[in-house]
Amino acid sequence: MGGRSLDYGEVRRLLRQKSMQRWEIPGSTRSRISISTVNNWIARYRASGNRLEACIPRGVQTVAKDRTIALSGRRFSGGPSGEHRS
Repeated sequence: MGGRSLDYGEVRRLLRQKSMQRWEIPGSTRSRISISTVNNWIARYRASGNRLEACIPRGVQTVAKDRTIALSGRRFSGGPSGEHRS
């Protein structure tokens, strides 16, 4: 995405940092994302030819499409709790 390669130590540090943050996850009572979940998303993203849609769990894809349409152009940024963009 950014075109910049990260070294192994930097990737581990960022994954640890992001997994410790609290997130507002639409449709979920959870507020944290595990390192293994992020690693799984990265693998699915890369395997799909860098398509973000590959990161959406299969059972949630239809709901996600409906939600995107219902929000009329507003998209969840995936940021920490309270962060979103219009």
